[in-house]
Amino acid sequence: MGRYKAYNNPAYKPSLKLYLRTQVEGGPLRNPGKLIPEKNTPSKRICVVLVHGYNNHVGQASKAYYSFRAKQKSIQKSLTEDNLEKLLGDTFWPGDAKWIWGADLLDFFFYSKAVDVAKKAGPLLADLILKIPGLLEVNFIGHSLGCRLILETITLLQNRGYPAIGKICLMAAAVENEMVSRGGKFESTLLKLQSNKSKIKILFSSSDIWVLGGAFPIGQKLAGEGNFPTALGLKPTPDMLGLVEKNRIPGAGHSDYWGIKKNKQNKLSAQFVEEFFNFGDIKRRIDQLQIEEKRVVAQPRAII
Repeated sequence: MGRYKAYNNPAYKPSLKLYLRTQVEGGPLRNPGKLIPEKNTPSKRICVVLVHGYNNHVGQASKAYYSFRAKQKSIQKSLTEDNLEKLLGDTFWPGDAKWIWGADLLDFFFYSKAVDVAKKAGPLLADLILKIPGLLEVNFIGHSLGCRLILETITLLQNRGYPAIGKICLMAAAVENEMVSRGGKFESTLLKLQSNKSKIKILFSSSDIWVLGGAFPIGQKLAGEGNFPTALGLKPTPDMLGLVEKNRIPGAGHSDYWGIKKNKQNKLSAQFVEEFFNFGDIKRRIDQLQIEEKRVVAQPRAII
């Protein structure tokens, strides 16, 4: 048996899942991925795509996404469950392994392979985003190695030329500082985001010493991607390209971002996210788009 435990919360009813898994725990990437629901997939003019990080099975990712919703609604009282849900899309990808007897201590040894999974998942997630009906703009919120997946996905979407890339929030990013600096892997991606006025929010903590401070540099070395590099989510480089805002979460451990825990770090993280995105404002923008679309449809045709 693995360690999988379902998250049986009837209140967690995501309107859209971007599903890249073949199993609820571990397993290979689903290729191609699928949108859930497959039939009558909801139209989203603007979508905020949530991307969990390394070592999360389906139950853990579901709990993180529900906790995120709960925290946001508690901060912005005018934000109803329905209004927020219409904006979100929950990504599920196999950045974890299934060990016999749930041997979590072995998870570290899967990290280097998970990096490769994140890179291969980029094209699949980009394809799913392109299939969201009516999509004009996509935004991202990611955690840990999910931030790497986001950057890989954005690079591919930019090559396609659509949809527009809005805001990106990277929490405890398991991404090398060198990759987001001049000459790095994502230099072109970040410069394009900057030219399009897309803003990036970095939430980081120098207290994340076990995962980003210890395991990350070793894991990246084993993955052949760096010589014991520093993580963006631990100590972000001042040389990062793009329109970047950085906020430190004092005392935050690696799991203190989505809102699962009832501590000041989770609350502060949620506040920074809400201030950055202002979900109520996104809802008003969508409403305005729908009004303008109705006006265009209602315009009488000219008689020739």
